[in-house]
Amino acid sequence: MPNALTKLTASAPECSAAGKWIASHVQTSEQGKLASCIAEVLAERYSGHWYLDEPHRGSGYRAISCSVHGLDQLLVKAAERAKQDPKKLLDLLVNRGVQTVWVNPGEVKAQSGKNVLRIFSDGAHADNPYEKPRLKMPERVRTPSPTESTGSNSSASSRPTGAVPSLIQPPGLSSLVGAC
Repeated sequence: MPNALTKLTASAPECSAAGKWIASHVQTSEQGKLASCIAEVLAERYSGHWYLDEPHRGSGYRAISCSVHGLDQLLVKAAERAKQDPKKLLDLLVNRGVQTVWVNPGEVKAQSGKNVLRIFSDGAHADNPYEKPRLKMPERVRTPSPTESTGSNSSASSRPTGAVPSLIQPPGLSSLVGAC
């Protein structure tokens, strides 16, 4: 089983990229402070849930949501640390169509409207998270089991190998057929 990184830092490229991208929607002189606070909060949250060997493992845990119903608590915490109004951040993100940001080892993606934007990629991971390495397996010749017929005439059974025995009708069922 792969091990999770126990301590992730705000300088991790994924946390930093997510922080900068989210903060870029706020046009204030404190944009840099907000970006670093977001990166810090993300690193704190994701420590212990960061699997380099399986980047999409735990991606739901690392998803950041934003909608008219509210701002993700991680962004609320980061905005408060940066001494910014979380409501203002919510309004800016919602007006720009930002809905979800996924921060995974090696990539950061955001859904904005109907589009999924790649914010950061280290280039080492496939676009399809479920793509598994394909193994080339040699074909094997199936050897019949000792209970299967080998083609010789056997007095034990007259049915060919794999044949299904005839179904026997339960008693009393034949009298019911056609009675309706």
